[in-house]
Amino acid sequence: MKIFVIGFNKSGTTSIHDFFQENGIESIHWDHSNLSRAIAKNHKQGNRLLEGYEEWQAFSDLEHPVKGGGYYYSAEKHFQTIDKQYPGSLFILNYRSFDSWANSRRNHGNYLLKAMLGDGLSSWEEVRELWFREYSDHISKASDYFEGKDNFLLLEMDKEAGTKLSEFLERHGFNLSVRDLPVAHRTHKNAVDDQQAVNYALELAKFFEVVDIVKSMKVLEAVHPAVSQLEGVSEAQAHEVSDRLSYYYSVLGKSLAKRKQ
Repeated sequence: MKIFVIGFNKSGTTSIHDFFQENGIESIHWDHSNLSRAIAKNHKQGNRLLEGYEEWQAFSDLEHPVKGGGYYYSAEKHFQTIDKQYPGSLFILNYRSFDSWANSRRNHGNYLLKAMLGDGLSSWEEVRELWFREYSDHISKASDYFEGKDNFLLLEMDKEAGTKLSEFLERHGFNLSVRDLPVAHRTHKNAVDDQQAVNYALELAKFFEVVDIVKSMKVLEAVHPAVSQLEGVSEAQAHEVSDRLSYYYSVLGKSLAKRKQ
């Protein structure tokens, strides 16, 4: 019996994965985007979606970044097909309050920048609106699809989540030695997050010359003010990011002015 965690990341997917492992369930989580890429590739080629990963029992964090920005959510796109190809499987849609989830995701890695680049958005408000539609639609579609079926758990990641998850799995024949969900990957401002922000800003700057100028300007305008707010990084690193973004801002501004002439 396979188990699929089909909630978006930053909704406790790592905690659920760790819970599986502590209970002896062979679980794979994200696999550096390779898991989701394999599902997307198998879908395109007409193969069974888990080809190359069928030895695993539990699967979580099924997403990967796509070229040009944005993300591909394999769990959202293919949960119906997975249910049909792997009958008898269990599905867990984990979720948090939207505001809590959105703010956590916003501060995680380069999600915000990729959303702006991939969807042509220019502000956090626009990204938040997009994420709200995606989040709400996925919960609604999955709940409708699995309505009346006992292989689906809509799991709010609250204090009772461990108990609810345990009862669901035990009802389907799992013997659990651990019933509490471990706490993992809380997103918060710290030196590591700030260092990642520096790295992503530097990476983004390298691509400004090859992506759409107008889109680049919008992203840069959103990123540049945030550089001065970074904490936990060296002054030299902060200056490097600021100088490089300022330079590209100047270059792109001139290019945009020429385009308008």
